Order: sequence, then structure tokens, then C-alpha cells
Amino acid sequence: MARLNARSLGGLLLATTLTTLAAVAAAPALEVKVGDLDLTHPAGITILYQRLQFAAQQVCGPSAITGSRLGDRDQRSCVKAAVEDAVRQLDRPALTVLHRSHAGQSDTERS
Repeated sequence: MARLNARSLGGLLLATTLTTLAAVAAAPALEVKVGDLDLTHPAGITILYQRLQFAAQQVCGPSAITGSRLGDRDQRSCVKAAVEDAVRQLDRPALTVLHRSHAGQSDTERS
């Protein structure tokens, strides 16, 4: 009987792992519109950065469960990683500078 339970537990863990991997692989994404922006000007870069942050917040979900601080750290990490990835992919020096100034500011504020 102990072997059956161990096998059942092993099967459950495997199923849970596969489900988790499938969820990560199918992570949602949002397109961020850039065609209407002049990315040669600071105002265009600022609007793009705001759009990236908004999209990341939409993809990562709400920051907290009502009445609790549960989920705040995970949500912030998700948003940070999503924005960093998008900034890296876009490879615009002015956007990178803006992102670094905001990232440094928010890290300082949390300390």
C-alpha cells in the first residue's frame, strides 16, 4: 500500500510540474503600440515606457489580494522582469536610460 501511495504522489507531482511548465510556456503577452510615437523625442520615449509598464501590469495581474499584502512581491517582480525584457528587446538607448533611472528610483524607494 505504501508503494501505491508513493506512486500516486509521484504522479501527482509530475502532473503538477507539467501543468506549471505549460502555464509558464503559455504566459500571456500584450502588444504595445509604438507606430504613433516619435521615438526620437523624449516625450515619445516617455509614453512608450508608460505603455510598457501598463502592459506589464496587465499581464502580471493585480498587485495584491484585497485586504492582504499577499502577492505584492511576486507581482512587482513580474512587472519588473516584463519591462526589463521589453526594454532590452526594443534596444533603444534613450528608453534604456529612462528605464534605468526609474528602476534605480523604485529600488531606492523600497529600501
